[in-house]
Amino acid sequence: MAYVRGLIHASVGAVEHLVGGLGTAVLALAALLRALIVAATCLTGVGLLAAPGALRAVRSVADRERARPRCCATSTATSGSACCTRTGQSAGWSPFSPLNSVSGARSSC
Repeated sequence: MAYVRGLIHASVGAVEHLVGGLGTAVLALAALLRALIVAATCLTGVGLLAAPGALRAVRSVADRERARPRCCATSTATSGSACCTRTGQSAGWSPFSPLNSVSGARSSC
């Protein structure tokens, strides 16, 4: 019974993490489209006044993504623990991951 309860708890946590990521992705897409439109209109001089707002929107989406907890390992119902952190981001998948060691950013996982 405890095993099933642990599986249900892990599944609910995974769905919450997925929904949070989907919301951030939608906001990031909207901020990207806004930044592209502002960049295109800046070529004619019209979008210069909207540029700070577009950059502020991109920064707020980035801050939201940084605030999301990172689960580096899958938690099982038996162990009940996962490597979750709010302070570090793992960018090992990125082609720029060697830059993380230069800037001092370390993954805690």
